[in-house]
Amino acid sequence: MFMSIPDCSGSANQNYIGNTGNTTVNEKEGLSRQGFRIYPNPANSTVTIELEEGMPSDGLVVFLNAQGKEVLRKILPASTTKNTFSVEGLLPGLFYIEVRDGNHNTLQQSKLIISR
Repeated sequence: MFMSIPDCSGSANQNYIGNTGNTTVNEKEGLSRQGFRIYPNPANSTVTIELEEGMPSDGLVVFLNAQGKEVLRKILPASTTKNTFSVEGLLPGLFYIEVRDGNHNTLQQSKLIISR
């Protein structure tokens, strides 16, 4: 079951974190084709990003700090749905997470808090 965490627009959503461009997907509509969740949130040393469906080609997960500066970039291998990454090198704080396709187009966004 997906967690209830506010998406980037600030609205809470029980099944989905993020949006699909201009349309936020909510629990009544189900997950989008590229829906994902991120946990634990807040995170300490690792974070898991779980996609509802694997992407057809390698994608990216990009971590941006509160000022919008990219601080970490990891590959999301094609067809995988669950990826765990170390965030030990990041300072505690608020981060924006973007899932991007192989052409670097942002598919989904979410927020992550790192606390220690």
